[in-house]
Amino acid sequence: MKAIRNKVQLIGNLGVQPELKTLESGKTVVNFSMATNEKFRNQEGVLITDTQWHSIVA
Repeated sequence: MKAIRNKVQLIGNLGVQPELKTLESGKTVVNFSMATNEKFRNQEGVLITDTQWHSIVA
């Protein structure tokens, strides 16, 4: 089976300090939350900011 690799780039703000963990297998991972914002105007012309939170494990 051929491996498939996806790449995602998020630009935002950290929610908390990244947490570094070493797994039983010896691999190291980092966990953190990130907020991304999208700004748009609604039908009445009011500027709306929509914030989405992402849980990241890398």
